[in-house]
Amino acid sequence: MKTPANDNDHTTSTAASPAVWLAEGQSSQRDMLASLQTLKNHADTPFNIIASHRHNRPEIFEFADSVYREPSTSTADNDEQTVLESVEPLMPRWQFVLEQAQKNNVKVLLTGRNGIDYEAHREAFDAAGIRLLTGAASVTALEVIDDKFAFMQQCHEHDIPVAEAWRFDNVAELEALLATYGHQHYASNRLRVFSLKGFGD
Repeated sequence: MKTPANDNDHTTSTAASPAVWLAEGQSSQRDMLASLQTLKNHADTPFNIIASHRHNRPEIFEFADSVYREPSTSTADNDEQTVLESVEPLMPRWQFVLEQAQKNNVKVLLTGRNGIDYEAHREAFDAAGIRLLTGAASVTALEVIDDKFAFMQQCHEHDIPVAEAWRFDNVAELEALLATYGHQHYASNRLRVFSLKGFGD
């Protein structure tokens, strides 16, 4: 049976099996956990799989051996995921995960959506013997990845194929781009506007 999220009685012996932790990530978190369960069934060395998210996500948690609810900066992290006035969590997310990871013999921690927060504290994870996987090896690199336009430029610099993008900061710049490129048609038959940073459109 899975461990309830943030159960106060949750303790793990220092002789416990090693563990891998997938913190809140992109939509692929569920698939990665399912793949880890398949790997676990064929592994010579037993290991535990831990998942965490700031919201109650049973469709993700069902693939983990233990689960945790990550601290959040919203006052209402309920099933509707309503975000109200921002407040400070009791402790930073990275610190909460680090403390629980140490108690659970975690050897590898994969972060996703909040990688920059973890990356800024890489030394603390290294000191605890936890291999931290954030997608890059520095906060600066993660900031470039998070900035879609900067990331596209970096891909171009290294001859990596990537969809073309243009940046605009005001309506006049958008209108100039539309005048220049608005006639071009792509698979979706239209140009798309995305936020500069973060996930999704």
